Amino acid sequence: MRLSARKVKDKTRARGFLDCPLADISSGCSHIPVKGQDETLRVPCDIHYHLIPGFISSRPVAGDVTTATEIANPEFLEVEEMAYTQMELFETFEKTQTIAEKIAQYGVKGLGDCELMVELIRPYLSSRADAKRTANEILDALNCNVTPSLTDLTSIKGVSKELASGILIALEFGRRKGEKTARSITSPNDIYRETYHFTHEEQEHFIVMALNGAHEILFTKCITTGIVNKTLAHPREVFSDAIKARATAIAIAHNHPSGTLEPSDDDISLTKRIRLAGDILGIKVLDHLIITDKSYYSFLEHGMLD
Repeated sequence: MRLSARKVKDKTRARGFLDCPLADISSGCSHIPVKGQDETLRVPCDIHYHLIPGFISSRPVAGDVTTATEIANPEFLEVEEMAYTQMELFETFEKTQTIAEKIAQYGVKGLGDCELMVELIRPYLSSRADAKRTANEILDALNCNVTPSLTDLTSIKGVSKELASGILIALEFGRRKGEKTARSITSPNDIYRETYHFTHEEQEHFIVMALNGAHEILFTKCITTGIVNKTLAHPREVFSDAIKARATAIAIAHNHPSGTLEPSDDDISLTKRIRLAGDILGIKVLDHLIITDKSYYSFLEHGMLD
């Protein structure tokens, strides 16, 4: 499924971009009216461009694909194929999904902790990049102290008293609701439910869930991103925040973007090292899950935590 585009002789690129929702493209040849975007290309009026049958459009940002004006300009002297695979276009679509679209597709539970915090604090900060950096620092602070003070939060760069107060209000509201419906881990399926939103990530994420004596969740945190192995997910990082939170047990999980549920040799070796470290520290490792959006693999259920 490819798009062929005409390219102007002097390689000039127009500044406009395609804006075609997926539903607008049906099978077969399609013609879509597009307004010229660049005066230098002298497109005087609405014109049409041609899509090869079967092409699926996305909603890219400016510059991601050849523009409609570049495709349609009648003065093009050379033809040079500009091919974009279906996968590349869908990756672009994923990057441009809004929070509202993600919630509509996956539900609020489909958002990671960082995404939730970013949306909470975004109105108080100048840019999304600042919001993401600040959100990660706030989450780190919450992992170390589940009941932070106003001073704890305002010590973080970018967090004003107003923002800190809003965070404390949200935390207190959540605490009061949580007292009525405390989330506890009683089975591998409970771990899967709590970590499911990581199954949509394109990279491997290693997640640690800290639990108290009643196996109620103290926190859930991604400690590393990338290929999960003994180098990236060292027991030191696995247990660091759990010790600070005075956890008595942990559950660990990581996603397999490939969709396979079979544990690798690294997965098995890492699990053994973490279990042994937990025995020394007095923090029980309840289970290790490999998760995908379809199902999970439990080391406990397969007798691999003995």
